[in-house]
Amino acid sequence: MQKNEQLTSIQTLRGLAAMAVVTGHCWLFGYWQDAHLRAQFPGFLLDGSGGVDLFFVISGFIMVHASRSLYGKAGARKEFMRRRLTRIAPLYWIVTLFLFGWLSLIQIYPTQLQVLFSLLFIPYSADGSTTHIAPIVIPGWTLAFEMLFYSIFALCLSSTALKSAVKTSLLLIVLIGLGYGLPQAPPAWAFAWTRPLLAEFIAGMALAIVWQRGWQCPRWVGGGLIIIGLAALLIPLDPAHHWQDWHRVQIRLPAATAALAGAVLVQNSAQSKPIWAKFAALLGDASYSIYLWHMPLLLIMKPAHEAFPILSGIAFTVLAIMLSLAIGIMSYLRLEKPMIALFNRRA
Repeated sequence: MQKNEQLTSIQTLRGLAAMAVVTGHCWLFGYWQDAHLRAQFPGFLLDGSGGVDLFFVISGFIMVHASRSLYGKAGARKEFMRRRLTRIAPLYWIVTLFLFGWLSLIQIYPTQLQVLFSLLFIPYSADGSTTHIAPIVIPGWTLAFEMLFYSIFALCLSSTALKSAVKTSLLLIVLIGLGYGLPQAPPAWAFAWTRPLLAEFIAGMALAIVWQRGWQCPRWVGGGLIIIGLAALLIPLDPAHHWQDWHRVQIRLPAATAALAGAVLVQNSAQSKPIWAKFAALLGDASYSIYLWHMPLLLIMKPAHEAFPILSGIAFTVLAIMLSLAIGIMSYLRLEKPMIALFNRRA
């Protein structure tokens, strides 16, 4: 979406989603490097993975809304994928190759297949396990889901938003259904691309259709939905269940949908914007850069802290969050945003 068409509320939620994931990972690293902290809070882990579910619902919403100029147009599928690849791929490839270089420097060598599958957004498991699907940039596993969704949405682009969303939803439902017929040890890509997690894109698309038809709710209802939704997204997942199974979706899908519904169904272009709105919008704009760069940062900080353990787990967490924000915002302003502008000029 163009800057002047972005919904501030969605940008704010995107920033919050990124910060939830970053905070969870930074705390995880700090917690496990501080024996004293673990002794005080045994098993006390902050779960920020709900940010991913919010990302997925937002993605479904944005694809329907951002494609409004493409419905029924010649070359719409090609233009849609060009926009998506321009937005997602270049920065991800840069971060992947950077992290590959760092890992090689410290004598950790990803396989050639892992590098290839990472760059192609294909789910891959180095040890053959479906419970540890991860590219070189670990949070990039979500991009494999995003690219699958983009490809299906492009294939299903029709004359209207409703037709496009319905066709896409049906194909996603078929994929989820196929997941129940997988063999005992399926390939990682087959397992990942048939997970119930895909239903979160459907929820986002449905909400976009409702919003486009002018549905609104009172501000107190919207505020309640946001509070309840965000609070529910912080509920830790039961480790006894698979991280992409129905157990996750039955909690996180309604929570993320409620938070987004509360934000967009009370959207009013005439509403006043508080001072923090600019920073919230910047966090939303930079959310992709923040999301990608925080893991390489943690993988660099970890051995440095192990060599010179001068920070407590909490101090490590706070410093890692602050650096993730700074690096992510700088990456957005100096790298991501100029690259997107350059590719769009050449299109």
